[in-house]
Amino acid sequence: MNVLSNETESEYYRYVVYTVNLHGLGNRMLGLASVFFYAMLTNLVVLVDFGPDMADLFYEPFQNST
Repeated sequence: MNVLSNETESEYYRYVVYTVNLHGLGNRMLGLASVFFYAMLTNLVVLVDFGPDMADLFYEPFQNST
């Protein structure tokens, strides 16, 4: 979890970046819920990087249906 800020002339953003490095869906959702709660308490925007293996957690019932 990284807390970063972006400052421009007219706007100022504070955000937290959640980089998923856990393997189970439950662990990922627990981490995301924790980051979301932290962001709500500290008035931050949440950015999530699920990584390339997020599609591996879901089953496609028919090949190439989406």
